[in-house]
Amino acid sequence: MSNSNYYISSFAWTALSKVISAGLKFVSIPFLLAYFGKDGYGLIALALSINAYVQLMDMGMNTGVIN
Repeated sequence: MSNSNYYISSFAWTALSKVISAGLKFVSIPFLLAYFGKDGYGLIALALSINAYVQLMDMGMNTGVIN
């Protein structure tokens, strides 16, 4: 497989993944809001956001690297 085919295939799979992910979020958020309510869903969203922020600030380093 040539490099150009690899890049085109990689781009296509990434784009498809993002479209499917956005579609699932668009469909599932109303169900989650109905099930948990605004307050419960807000707490879940806050916990997921904090988790993503902590993983981003971790920069992929394990604690063993620091020690």
